[in-house]
Amino acid sequence: MRTKRIVVLAGYPFPIGMAATTRIIAYASGLQAHGVSVEVVNFSHVAPDAEVYPDSGTVDGVRYTYAYHRIGSKNKFKRRVCDNIISVYRSIRLIAKMNREQPVDYVFLSFDSVLNIMEFVVPLYLMRLRLVFIGDEYPIPIREQLKESIPRWKYQFYRFMSRFLTARVLMTENLKKYYDEIYPLPTYLLSNIVNEQRFPENSAKRKSSSYLCYMGNLELAKDNVDNIIRAFALVQGRFPDLVLRIYGLRTPKNKSLTGLVEELDLQDRVEFMGRISSDEVPAILQSATLLVSSQPLTKRAQGGFPTKLGEYLLSGTPALFVDVGEISQYVRHGKEIWLAQPCDPIDFAEKMAYILEHYPEAETVARNGREFVLAHFTADKATAGLVSFFESFET
Repeated sequence: MRTKRIVVLAGYPFPIGMAATTRIIAYASGLQAHGVSVEVVNFSHVAPDAEVYPDSGTVDGVRYTYAYHRIGSKNKFKRRVCDNIISVYRSIRLIAKMNREQPVDYVFLSFDSVLNIMEFVVPLYLMRLRLVFIGDEYPIPIREQLKESIPRWKYQFYRFMSRFLTARVLMTENLKKYYDEIYPLPTYLLSNIVNEQRFPENSAKRKSSSYLCYMGNLELAKDNVDNIIRAFALVQGRFPDLVLRIYGLRTPKNKSLTGLVEELDLQDRVEFMGRISSDEVPAILQSATLLVSSQPLTKRAQGGFPTKLGEYLLSGTPALFVDVGEISQYVRHGKEIWLAQPCDPIDFAEKMAYILEHYPEAETVARNGREFVLAHFTADKATAGLVSFFESFET
C-alpha cells in the first residue's frame, strides 16, 4: 500500500516559532509515527534582522521548505508585496511538482488570512487536492482586536471558500460550533498535542534556584501576563527566595509589563529572560518550582486551548492555569492541575501560595498531570484518531 502523504502549507515562522509552529511539528511527528509522510511548505517571510535558519531542512524528522526566501527583502513594501507574490507562486508550483512526483493526499492549510485563502485555495482545489483547514483560534478581528464577531463580508467569504475544503481540524468544541455555523464540514477535534520525546521523566527535581516560570506570548490580550505579575506581588513577601522568570519575545506591544514591574517595585524579583530555543524549553520547565499561565476571559481565549498546557504538565512540574475555555473539560483542579479564576490576581495569588506551602501535594498533582498527558496528548496517541478520521474519506 502506498504511503499516505500530507503537505502542510504554513504562513508563520518555521522551524523556530510560537505555539502554531510547535503544534505543526508535533502533528507531523505523530502522523509519521503512523506511517504518514508529512512535509511543510512555508510561504512566509521574516524581517531581515530575524534569526538566521536554513531555507530548508529537517526538524524532529519533519522536512520543511521555504518556497522563496525565509528572510524577506529589506524594503518593507517589496517584502509584503513582491516577495509575497513570488512566494505564493513558488509554493503552488512546488506543491504541484511534489504531487507529480508522488501523489499528495491532503494539503493542510494552516492559515485563515483572507488574502492567503484567495491566493491558495482555488489553485490547489483545481489541482484536485483535498484541502483541510487547521484552526487553533477564532479569525481576525476576534483574535487580534478582541471583537465578538467578524464583518459580514468576511463571514460570507469564509462560507463560500469552505465549499472547496474536505474537512477541518480544530482545537475546541467552541471553534467547531463557530465554523459549523459558517459552513458545516467533517471536523476532527485535537485540543492539545505534545512531543513526549522532548520531556523525559523528571523523577528527581534538583533545583539550583527557586523560580516561578511563565513561558509564551507576552501579548496581554492573549495571555494576560500582567495578572501573573500582580499575583506574584501579593505573595512574594512570604517567599523571599522566589523569583518570577518570564520567557518570551519582548516587543513594543508588551513593554507595559516592564512598567508594571517597576510600579510594583519588583525589579529584583521579576526577570525577563527573552526568547529561547525549543531545545532549552524542557530543562527550564522541569527545573522550575511552579509553572504559571493566565489567559484572560475573552472570546478569543474561550475558543483556544493553550498549547503550553501539554508541555507544562508533561514536564512534571506543578502547573497553575486559569479556568478559561475548555481546560476543565480535560483536567481537574487539584487532581492533574491547579486552576484559578480568570482575571483575578487575588485568587491566583492564593492558589500560588497554597501550592508553594503544600508542595508534596502539588508534586503528586504534577505526576498525575504528566500521566494524563502521556495517556491522551502525546503526538502518537493524539494523531491515531486523526489518521482514522482521514481514512474514513477513502472508504
